[in-house]
Amino acid sequence: MSSVVFCRDFDTFATSNRFFYPAYFIQMESTRFKRFFGALLTLLGISVLLFACVAFLSEKPVLGLTVSKWESVVPFMVGSVFLLTGVNLISRG
Repeated sequence: MSSVVFCRDFDTFATSNRFFYPAYFIQMESTRFKRFFGALLTLLGISVLLFACVAFLSEKPVLGLTVSKWESVVPFMVGSVFLLTGVNLISRG
């Protein structure tokens, strides 16, 4: 049988029971993960957008890839989706 400590102060209860893991901390970890993943997606989106812009403006191969003007639309759209998704995760996290 486990012992339960009843007290009015939440902080005292949380520190008195070392196996206690309230839903607040689980939600806080979820928020940290959302912000980390959002920052990662944002940086990836910015780098893909920069690649798409350089590929669109350049006539030479970029990073060893020959990309035509119309083929540079695909990385631009993928980068914009990553960027918007990352910003949305950061703002809602």
